[in-house]
This record gives sequence, structure tokens and C-alpha cells, in this order.
Amino acid sequence: MVFLFRDKSVVNLVFLVLLFLGIHWAIFLLPPLPTTDPANGFLGTGIHRVTQAWTGAILTPLFLLAVVLQAVRLNVVFNEWKLFVGAGYTVSLAYVLLSGTLMVFFYHSPALWYNFGLLWQLERLVKLYNDPKPKTLLFNLGWVSGLLFLAYHPALVFLPVLFLALGILRPFRLQEWLMLLLGLFLPVYFLFSWYFLTDQWTAINGLLPQFDLGLPAQWLSPAQWVAVGLMGLSFLVGFVYWQQFNGRATIQIRKTWGVLFLTTWVAFLAPFLFAQHGLETAWLALLPLSVFVSNVFSFPRRLWLPNLFFWLFVALAIWQNWLWLKK
Repeated sequence: MVFLFRDKSVVNLVFLVLLFLGIHWAIFLLPPLPTTDPANGFLGTGIHRVTQAWTGAILTPLFLLAVVLQAVRLNVVFNEWKLFVGAGYTVSLAYVLLSGTLMVFFYHSPALWYNFGLLWQLERLVKLYNDPKPKTLLFNLGWVSGLLFLAYHPALVFLPVLFLALGILRPFRLQEWLMLLLGLFLPVYFLFSWYFLTDQWTAINGLLPQFDLGLPAQWLSPAQWVAVGLMGLSFLVGFVYWQQFNGRATIQIRKTWGVLFLTTWVAFLAPFLFAQHGLETAWLALLPLSVFVSNVFSFPRRLWLPNLFFWLFVALAIWQNWLWLKK
């Protein structure tokens, strides 16, 4: 099955949709409902208000569209910048497979929809290395990231990544760092000013992130242990293949991979810094993690290892779908 996604063909989009139907078949029997948590920002409450009257006939296709669009766009971005030896749809394959590893990924959660914003951020970071107008790019990156943080508080973990990525991808220039910082604080400044001028200062507390250091789950079920183990193993194998390729890559590609590696590890901190939101925040790690896991499907010449991981992910997804129907 993996060889189908190693080619760059429009037909692969059809295979990708078919794969999604196989990975998430249970949502056609039990629709993915929206989750809501006022403590995680505007995005959660907004999704709940908009979708609370929607039926499965709308929620299920919308969920399919969100996951597939993110998978395809992620694939296009990193193929354009030649992060891989060959162009294919293995990144999309990895993202769809990872989306079926945990049952918490079967909901219309704010983390799922925030991934569109994270994808936009990653795309801009990739362009940062040789952009002719870095100040404009950095300002736009800063104020959009500030808006995303207000919309979904666990996105706070990615704000330090912006500055670390700037230090990795470009030589130090104080004006560029100040431009990023200015853009980042601009949405917060205007929003706080609005609440102050309208005498709603007490509502500011709801805009601030509420840290809750701890475990995102008090205990993990056998299916969750298997999911965490399989994701970790596939990341390690993908990391090994990346190391073999990284030594032959250009400086720009090596630095871009370094930013992705940093983003992946920072994303893994979100469930522990915002434990009150549970494993739902693990959605944030799926985008950068998919790029590394895709190495398992794209680099080996012999297909036995990619096919082995593919069917392990499929088997895990079937198990999670069965648990979804039983809940």
C-alpha cells in the first residue's frame, strides 16, 4: 500500500480520501461531536456555538475535509522546499494514519482547527531563510501567532519556537527580532485596550492561559499505551532515516529540519503544561511529527518496513474505531 503514496500523482488524493475512510470509518456511524472548554480560548467556545445545532451529515464531512486538507497542504509545503529525496504523498499518508491513533482525535476539537494556524506558521518559518522582505514576514508571523494564542491557549508553547527558529534560520539582526516581538504583542495590546476602555477589565482573566502542570491522563488504557508506543517508535525510526539524509542536505534544508525537530518536541510539552485539556492537545504534535514519521514510508528502498508500520497503524485505528463505537 505504501508504494501508492510514493508517487506524485493527483490519483493519490483519491487514495488519501479512501485511506481516511478506512482509518475513521466509525465516525460515519457515530459522528464526531465538537468539544468545548471556555478555559482554552475563543476557538473552543466559538466552535461549540457554531456547530451545536449541526447534525452528523455536516459534522462528519467537515471533519474529513479538515484532516485531508491539512494533510495535503502539509505535504505540498515540504515537497516544494525539497525536504525529501523524492516528491510524493508520504507526509499526507503519515498525518492521516496518526490521526487515527487516539480516540481523542475523533472529535471536532479546538486543537484540530488550530492546526490550520500551526500549518500557516510552519509554512512562513520555512520561507524565512531566504525571504527578501523578512521584516514584513516576521511582523505578519508575530501578529497572527498572537491571535492564535488568544484563540487557543495551549498554542502558547509555540511562541518561543518563533524566536528560536529566527535565531536558527537567520543571522542576528535586532530590527528583525523587534519586528517579531511587536507583531506578537499587537493583538494582545489591542484586546486588552478594548476591555480596559469598555470597563470589562475583570474579563481579562479569561484571556490568560491557565497552566496546569501534570499528566494529561491519570491512567492510560491499553489502546492508548499502544498508540503512544507506536507513535514514539515510528518517530525514532524516522529520526534515524533523517540523520542519514541530513548529512547530505544543504544548509537551508538542515536548518529547516532542525526547526521541525524543535517544534515537534515543544508540541509534546503541551499536554503536560495544559493537563486540564487532556490528551486532546496532542493534536498539536501531529503536524511536525508527521514529517518525521513520513521518513519511515519514503526512505527505505525495501518496502517491508514501511508496510509493517502502515498495517500496524491501520490495526491500531481499527481498534480505536471499535472503542469509539463502544463509548
